[in-house]
Amino acid sequence: MEDSSLYRNPTGDFSVGDFQRNPFHYLWVKKITSSMVTDQLDCTFLCVGEPKCYSFIMAAYPDSKGLYLCELLATDKYRATNKFHANATFHHYSPSSPCDGDPCKNGADCVPDYEMNSYRCHCKLGFCGTHCEREVCKFDFEDGIDGWSRTGTAFNNQPTYGDNPTARKKGQPANQQGDWWIGSLKIDRQYQHQQDMYKGTLPGNSYVPVVSYRGKNTSRF
Repeated sequence: MEDSSLYRNPTGDFSVGDFQRNPFHYLWVKKITSSMVTDQLDCTFLCVGEPKCYSFIMAAYPDSKGLYLCELLATDKYRATNKFHANATFHHYSPSSPCDGDPCKNGADCVPDYEMNSYRCHCKLGFCGTHCEREVCKFDFEDGIDGWSRTGTAFNNQPTYGDNPTARKKGQPANQQGDWWIGSLKIDRQYQHQQDMYKGTLPGNSYVPVVSYRGKNTSRF
């Protein structure tokens, strides 16, 4: 495939490997095989010819016979970022990838697709989006109202804790899930003469409106 940085034809007729050197770096992962080679090209051919190989390490300096140690690896620096370290005696080689531009945000891992010359972002917990650029919507209030985008004044004293209607012996349990929830009665009782002044919305993020409060009524979208 023309744009592939690493492509192995299933029939074995044609394969491509475009490897970039990471000078004086070592990837501390389990090796597939180790060989002595005369130059980088030999090591590249070995990796391309091994279906499990996704990067390789080569000694920066030859031995007394002019040969270099070549180690084939079953992973790459993107999938094993925490094991990729500076090293004084080895160079690391990996297929070129858009991951080199660090497109994934908020600590996400960039997972390359060498055959398609593309990538996907593996987001950390709490983030979403193509590049993990958005915080995940919250659908509860157990950690308070932080992370929600409120407008107006209706939610200034929210969330409320526990089953307040039952506590007030009104015979109308809230039936909430969790300890914290949105309840407008507390505001209404405290400011009965100003009920219609309290309005607002509470979207979980910029594009999903979740709760809306208008005067005496509470409604959900």
